[in-house]
Amino acid sequence: MTALEETIASLVRATIARRLYEGSPVDVAVARHEGAHCLAAFATRAPALRGVHVDYAGGGETVNCAPKPAGTPDESREAILERLCREHPAELAAVVRRQCVTIFAGRASDEHGRADLSGWQHDEDEAAFLAESTVGVEERDTFLAPLRIAATSLVTSGWPVICELATLLSYERRIPGSYLAAWFEERPAARSLRDHYGAVFASVESA
Repeated sequence: MTALEETIASLVRATIARRLYEGSPVDVAVARHEGAHCLAAFATRAPALRGVHVDYAGGGETVNCAPKPAGTPDESREAILERLCREHPAELAAVVRRQCVTIFAGRASDEHGRADLSGWQHDEDEAAFLAESTVGVEERDTFLAPLRIAATSLVTSGWPVICELATLLSYERRIPGSYLAAWFEERPAARSLRDHYGAVFASVESA
């Protein structure tokens, strides 16, 4: 077999493998995991989403706009959070609450859909880091406990929307944030969840 023939054969094998993977149980579970992140971000009014994608190796990522003071592009993430905690503690806590619900929604989706995925540990570590940066290690678990409950409730209520988005994501593989925002706006169930959780978080922050 020539080098050209081997290259063509490799491309064919990769294409077949991808076609077999798309829509498989693992692919669907990963897409639902990422879809749950997206819906939770929309419903809680977390920082705007930049986009979401899933790959062909059982992975995916939902990316949003991290909060940071203007004019500090060269600061480390830890330094930015330390500054926000010192100068704007209430505002930081408000953003982090929403962000942690968004993070926990992924695992809640795995549990609701009875999917056996291992990627949630990164989510757990991220939520713990954000909470510790906001309220400290001693208050971390107390801070996170109600947010876990909120994520589970949100995923249960929004499961049909999550499944619909997962089907789209499994097909498209990558969806930009602007499209996601418009997609959610078109769905009454998603808007209803945003109205509910937006009110919940507003009441917590005004207390």
